[in-house]
Amino acid sequence: MLRDAGYYTAYKGKWHLTKEFETVNKLGTPTKIFTQEMEAYGFSDYIGIGDIIAHTSGGYLHDGVIAAMGVSWLRGKGSELAAQGKPWFLAVNLVNPHDVMFYDTDAPGTEVQARRGLAHVARDPADPLYGKQWQFMLPASRKQALDAPGRPAAHRDFLRSHDALVGAIPNEDARWHRRHNYYLNCMRDVDRNIAAVLAALDAAGLSDKTIVVLTSDHGDMDGAHQLHAKGAVSYREQNNVPLVIAHPAYHGGKQCRAVTSHLDIAPTLVALTGVATDKRAAIVKGLPGKDFSRLLAKPGAAEANAIRDGALFCYNMLAYLDGDFLFKAVAHLQGGGKPDQLKQAGIRPDLMKRGAVRSIYDGRYSFARYFSPRQHNKPTTLEELYRFNDVELYDLQTDPFEMNNLAAGEKQRELLVAMNEKLNQLIDAEVGEDRGQMLPGGIDAGWEVSAETMAGA
Repeated sequence: MLRDAGYYTAYKGKWHLTKEFETVNKLGTPTKIFTQEMEAYGFSDYIGIGDIIAHTSGGYLHDGVIAAMGVSWLRGKGSELAAQGKPWFLAVNLVNPHDVMFYDTDAPGTEVQARRGLAHVARDPADPLYGKQWQFMLPASRKQALDAPGRPAAHRDFLRSHDALVGAIPNEDARWHRRHNYYLNCMRDVDRNIAAVLAALDAAGLSDKTIVVLTSDHGDMDGAHQLHAKGAVSYREQNNVPLVIAHPAYHGGKQCRAVTSHLDIAPTLVALTGVATDKRAAIVKGLPGKDFSRLLAKPGAAEANAIRDGALFCYNMLAYLDGDFLFKAVAHLQGGGKPDQLKQAGIRPDLMKRGAVRSIYDGRYSFARYFSPRQHNKPTTLEELYRFNDVELYDLQTDPFEMNNLAAGEKQRELLVAMNEKLNQLIDAEVGEDRGQMLPGGIDAGWEVSAETMAGA
C-alpha cells in the first residue's frame, strides 16, 4: 500500500507471518536470509534470519541487532532517499518484552517451574539493566480462582496449556513479583533499542520530517486473574496495547480516549502520506479499518466512539484449546514418544471445549463469548448465546479489574442483547463469514453449528 503511495518501504526484525520463516536459523551462522521472500510482501532490505528470534531470550539476544540494522539503514539508505526528496517507510520490529513468556520464576537454587515444561525457560540475564528492582503493586485479581463464578472454563485450559509449555507457575506473590520485575526490565531493554533508532533518526537530521508510530501486538496477563502470557481471554492486560504517534506537526504529551484497532493502522498510515484523496481511496479500498488521522490535531477532544463503535478480538488457537490433552502430549514426548504416536496412544484433544473467542470492547463494556471451534455460531437471541457460548460482560467504568462478570446473572439482559448485536455487526463488517473457514479442512470440515442444531432440531 505504501509503495502504491510512492514510498520506499523497508522492514527490519520480527515478521511472524510466514511459515517458511519459522525454520530454525542462527544469527551467527544463518542458513538462509529472507530478503527476497519479503519483497513479495512489499518490503525491501529485510536481511533477516526469520522468527527464531522470538524464542527464549530472543529479545535480549537479538533486539540489539534489529535496532542496529535500523540505525544502519537510517544512516545509509534512509538518508540517501531523504537527500533525493523521496519518501520512505521503515518498520523496525523488536521482540521484547516478549521474553517474559519464557521466564523462569523459580528462586535461585530451586527448580519447580523449570522441571516440567516442554520449552526452555530462563532467569534474568547477567546484565546490570536487569538488576533493577522496582516497587509496584501486584494485580488485584491475582487470587481470583479459575473456577470462580462466571469464569469461562477456557481460562483453565489456556493456563494449563501454557503451563505444559513453560512449566506450571505456583500462584505465589514472590513469583509474580519476580516475573513482573523482569517484565518491566524487558521494557527498559526494548526502550534502549528504540532510543538508539530515534537517536540515529535525529543525528541524520530527519526527526522534524518523520512520523513515528509505536505499538505492540498483544500484552501479557502477568499474574492477573491467576494467568500469564496470552491466550483464550479477553482481559485488558492482554488486549489493551499502546499506540503512540509522534508527528512533527502536532504538540505531543496528549492522550486520546477513542477506541482503535490494529486494523486502523494501515488506512491511517496511508492517509498520513498526504497522497491525493482519490488515490488514497483506491489504495485502501476493501480494507475494514478506519482512518483516525484526523484525531491527531485534537486527540483529547475525541470520545470513545469517535472512530468506531468497538474493537473486535478474534481468537482460534487449537494448541491451547485442551490443557489436559497438552499435558498428556508433553508427557508422551518427554517420555520418548513420537508426535505421530499420539493418536495411537489415545491422546487426542477435546474439540468441543469452548476455547475460541469473539469479543468487543466499546470504551466502557467488554463483552466476550467463548465457544467450541466445532460450533462457530452467530447468536441472535439470548437463548442461542447461552446455548452455544460461555459469556463474559464487564463494565470497566465501575469494575476496572474485570472481576464481576455481569453475564453470570439475569439483570443485564438488555445490555447483553445490545453488546451481542454490536459484536455481530463488527464481525460482519471486519471478518465477513465466520464459519471456521480458516481451520483445517475449511468450512466443509464441519466447524460451525448446523442450521438444524441452531433451530433446536
